[in-house]
Amino acid sequence: MSESDLPSDLPARSRNLGINRNSKKGKSTHGSYYLLMKAWADGAVWQDGKNILNVTSATQQFGAAALQVNSDQSWQCNRTLLLIENQALFDQSDWLEKDFDGCLIYYAGQLPDLLLQWLSQFPRSKQLILFPDYDGIGLSNYARLAQSIHPETKISFYWMPNWQEKLKEFGDTEIWSRTRILFENAYNNLKSADLLDINFIQLAELSQRHGKALEQEAIWL
Repeated sequence: MSESDLPSDLPARSRNLGINRNSKKGKSTHGSYYLLMKAWADGAVWQDGKNILNVTSATQQFGAAALQVNSDQSWQCNRTLLLIENQALFDQSDWLEKDFDGCLIYYAGQLPDLLLQWLSQFPRSKQLILFPDYDGIGLSNYARLAQSIHPETKISFYWMPNWQEKLKEFGDTEIWSRTRILFENAYNNLKSADLLDINFIQLAELSQRHGKALEQEAIWL
């Protein structure tokens, strides 16, 4: 089947399937991304003009809130955004500091390009924190985010308590070996952008010394 034989409004992956018999061959970028989040403190809201999403209320009533992300929006949150890549930490929030009053946001594995583009277009929040795994994928996501974020948004990396000892005791050699090149490339990107601090330098030194990477679940150990 040729592309001209397909309806113009087909989703990208359906079009790929019709042409290539494989949904992942060809362009597969979705037009929207869905921000899944929770908030506990009173008054955590997103606003786009007259449109308001009360994340605290939605969390209390439904367990979470969702926001469809498109490029032509000016949605902005009045609280800190904390992004995590692990559903376990999204489901069970007892690891959070008791005074955390921001929005906890879940993403799976890799930060989508569409989300990075959306975050770059407008200051979505005054502060954004990324809590990934301490491996090559996690550091790559932080580097991509740091270089994409709107300049009016402050960005930081979440360092779990006593992460140095946890890396040594609970770190995984296979994950480090598999993602080491990504880690080194991301580290060099952060260095070139003058975004390194003592924690990143120490993370690189300890990861290389022990040959280990640390996953988020260690926060409970």
